[in-house]
This record gives sequence, C-alpha cells and structure tokens, in this order.
Amino acid sequence: MCEVLNVSSSCFYRWLVWPESPREQRSKALVDKIQQVHSDSKYIYGSPRITAELHKKVKWYQEAT
Repeated sequence: MCEVLNVSSSCFYRWLVWPESPREQRSKALVDKIQQVHSDSKYIYGSPRITAELHKKVKWYQEAT
C-alpha cells in the first residue's frame, strides 16, 4: 500500500499511531451530538431544526478554520 500511496512505510506507520488533535476530537464530539439529535427526532429533523436544537443544548465556541 505504501508504494501505491508513494510514501515510506515508516511515515505510514507513524501516521497510523499519531494521536488525534484536540480539534479532531471536538469535531467528532460534535458529529456525535448531531447524530444524537437526529436520532432523538426519529430522523424527522432536517439541518435547520438540528441546528436549533444544538444551539439549545451545546456550549458553542468559535474556532479558526
């Protein structure tokens, strides 16, 4: 696989065990909360209502992109 990706095996294995950044952890937590709100609504809510529910339930923070 490393040959196909044109990377060394040492770089690949270093990437494989690299810990998630805090930003990636926050993003995954937000996805989990979105999925929870969506399933709680029995998959009826669309993005506007999910956003409104999240604003009620989740502490929001601004982050640079």
